[in-house]
Amino acid sequence: MEAVSDQGLLTSLRARFASSTTFPWEAEWPLHAEQSGASVLIALAPTTQGLSVLLTRRTDHLYNHPGQISFPGGRIEADDASPIDAALRETEEEIGLRSAQVEVLGVLPDYATSSGFCVTPVVGLASPDFVPKLDDFEVAELFSVPLHFLLQANNYQRHRVQLKEMIRHFYAVPYLGRFIWGATAGMLAMFAAFMASPHAVDAPPAIARQSAQTDLGASASAETGSGVYSV
Repeated sequence: MEAVSDQGLLTSLRARFASSTTFPWEAEWPLHAEQSGASVLIALAPTTQGLSVLLTRRTDHLYNHPGQISFPGGRIEADDASPIDAALRETEEEIGLRSAQVEVLGVLPDYATSSGFCVTPVVGLASPDFVPKLDDFEVAELFSVPLHFLLQANNYQRHRVQLKEMIRHFYAVPYLGRFIWGATAGMLAMFAAFMASPHAVDAPPAIARQSAQTDLGASASAETGSGVYSV
């Protein structure tokens, strides 16, 4: 993909959300009414590498998904006015990014996870004056991945694993020794496909659907390397 300026990417994002949120996408898991509601923030922030997506590494002692890479976010609570409010609340609690420091650009289609959640991905632009303040109980690390890297189809992998009598397929996007996989990689792949649709401005190529055989446990343990969020 040819280099696109941060301003060009933002123009494309705003135009894409203003046009439509419909696009071809093959969901990994079906949506149904029994799934618990959750939302996450795909936070875009200016960094030394240009516009980047903020990601967290969960602490190792958590009961659910310990040590895995994820977006800030969580369950939608009864007093949350909307999935957007829930994503902003959870983000402030986890990494200290306040709602006043986020320009919400749009919302992607709901994403079903294998663990029974219906997740609403909210896309927002973080203010340049954001100073991280991590919840040490939940967040071990905050780091960023350049947006232009995540919008390139050839950076994504498609894996499968045998789980008892079922074969599960999942996305992965390795980056500098880190193995981003599962729902986080799936939502990033969906975001890339959203931007690659014919309605997008200066869109990257359509997302590739590659296949490879892998072991899910080995993938999880491949999350290595260090690095923190920096502007």
